[in-house]
Amino acid sequence: MILDNEAEIIPGTHEILSGIPDIHLNRSRCPYPDSLTPADGIGVANWHDGGSAIITYNGTGPRTVYYGFSIDSITDPETTEMLVVNSVEWVQDRASIKGDLNNDGTITATDACIALQIAASGRWDRSADINEDGVVTALDVLMILQEVT
Repeated sequence: MILDNEAEIIPGTHEILSGIPDIHLNRSRCPYPDSLTPADGIGVANWHDGGSAIITYNGTGPRTVYYGFSIDSITDPETTEMLVVNSVEWVQDRASIKGDLNNDGTITATDACIALQIAASGRWDRSADINEDGVVTALDVLMILQEVT
């Protein structure tokens, strides 16, 4: 596969791609990308020709993510960070409680305050994105507050 100066990967709906609307690559940082063929895994993001650019495996062995490109070729640093963080969290299979942002095991007003800070900053956090729409907003804060006992 030969890339133009910049190429786009079409992300699917897998949780490692949560909050990532698109992925653009810089060819100078990734001159030889690969189209992956999943044997036991599934393709979760594709090149424009339909080949898999990212594959995840969740079988009998450890969870694994394969990229058919150099991760540092992603042109947007925030997208790079989000993809890496999402991938690591998925591989580690973190089973955190949605809304428990300080990881104390309970949902409190403190968690809502943390979610409000995340929403105001424009950042994204899987545990704060209660309605799983890819962004943290005041609606997520409200949903956390509704869980406060």
